[in-house]
Amino acid sequence: MANQTQKNFHFTVDDKHNRTYDEYYRDPKQLQMASAGLGLMIIAVGLYFAWSEGFKPGGIYALVAFGMVGLVFIAIAAVLPKKVGTPQTVYDTYPLAPAVIADIDDETIWIMALVDAATDPGNGERRGLALRAVTALPGHKKTVGERVPVTAVPGRRAVLKNRDHWAEMTLLPIAWGTPDKSVIQKASHAVPEGRWRKLKQLQPKFDEVKNTKTKLLIVDGKR
Repeated sequence: MANQTQKNFHFTVDDKHNRTYDEYYRDPKQLQMASAGLGLMIIAVGLYFAWSEGFKPGGIYALVAFGMVGLVFIAIAAVLPKKVGTPQTVYDTYPLAPAVIADIDDETIWIMALVDAATDPGNGERRGLALRAVTALPGHKKTVGERVPVTAVPGRRAVLKNRDHWAEMTLLPIAWGTPDKSVIQKASHAVPEGRWRKLKQLQPKFDEVKNTKTKLLIVDGKR
């Protein structure tokens, strides 16, 4: 849940547009296909062993063993979409955050956002800078400093220390969910101007954020 520094931005996701541009879902889909393909390949190897052994006990045991491993990979492929959630659900669930184009490197666009990385919003904000490399930002000018409203999705949590904040945050531009520039503009206006100004002040920290392992830098000074 978001604290008082954050709020969600609700809009209707355009499915066709989202499938074209949403890089957050592109990677899980590729992983899903790879997992299913590997599972089928493992089962095929088991079948080959069983056939080469004339379907004798040794070959059958190999088939069962390979089949079980293959089914695990196929099951992972089936579960992945449910774990990620639908684009509409993700945009509806997680808070809006201000981001800007911080750097452009050939075809790579680096967007940096001011996020609340607190794992428990009830204990106060943990202000951080999150960074993401993207290849497309429809509806935006490809210039450094361009405002890019995003949805900030928390990732994994630290295991041993710094458990009061997320170890990484994933940024989803509103522009991936809609071709309507007026919706993007409304999202931009929904972010308090003070947070846009703060992000601009922190923009020189781009290289520092980029050099972090998970592209997240906590900047509120708490320990």
